[in-house]
Amino acid sequence: MSPPSHIVLLSSLRINPSGLLALLLLYHMEYPPRQNQPGERKYRNPLKYTFDGHLLPATPPDEETPETTESKDENSETGQSSESRYPGPSRAAGLATSLQVIANAVLRTELAELDMMKKRETYRLEALKQQAELEDEMTRMMLQTQAQIASFVHQNNSSKKRRS
Repeated sequence: MSPPSHIVLLSSLRINPSGLLALLLLYHMEYPPRQNQPGERKYRNPLKYTFDGHLLPATPPDEETPETTESKDENSETGQSSESRYPGPSRAAGLATSLQVIANAVLRTELAELDMMKKRETYRLEALKQQAELEDEMTRMMLQTQAQIASFVHQNNSSKKRRS
């Protein structure tokens, strides 16, 4: 089963998290989520769709009412179904849930990237510190060697002066 078309479309767009959240907010303002009627259960058969993350329709196909021939004729004249012109409450809720899932995934990805950047920066600073310590040690060794050479040369020069 392929993912819903709005999931494919939104995943192909490269939207930053704040833009996605703004898009989600605008969508919720345009299509508020459907409220349950008093006495109505939230899910008709919650065990049947435990995996979907609310991306599947609210009513399973066997519980949907079949369309009448009149509504099919009306829709076939325009070439559009009424569902594609105006999203119904279940479709709007499904799209809102899809957007929320995408926003959460993008947020988790961004947080993981920030955490990785922090770790990389920590490792980089540790490497720079170690490099500076090694350079300091090498500089000390070179200065000590130069001091020993200068002392040796000075001793040779002073012994030559005494001989002459």
